[in-house]
Amino acid sequence: MSFSCDWKALVAASSGYLPLDPPVRRAIRVLLWCKFLNGNTAICDPKALAAEATGIWSCVTPDQFDAIETMFTCLFVNSGGGGGGEKQVFSGHYGGGPPTQTPTTSDAIAYDKDSPFTIWTWSGTSWS
Repeated sequence: MSFSCDWKALVAASSGYLPLDPPVRRAIRVLLWCKFLNGNTAICDPKALAAEATGIWSCVTPDQFDAIETMFTCLFVNSGGGGGGEKQVFSGHYGGGPPTQTPTTSDAIAYDKDSPFTIWTWSGTSWS
């Protein structure tokens, strides 16, 4: 999909999101990033996205938002970019050990929610 990066076009295209409160817009970003990492799409209707993100913005503190955004940024960096192919993304409480999931693709990453918060990569046969 091609999209103009001209500032006037960006302002016009994003105008439907402007009436939403900043915490709601932040929750929508987290929701969309999660959808992206899981290979899902979204209908970009501001009101529908705000309704879907309600559980996020009503339950997450600003510090937690920062942590989530930082984690997603790291996952994006490790996802290999937008060059195609399929990558699976997992997260869970692995207690510092390897993930318990077995990916169905040759490319996957997993984030351990337990200390030391390791990001694991799948080699096609094992986690490292």
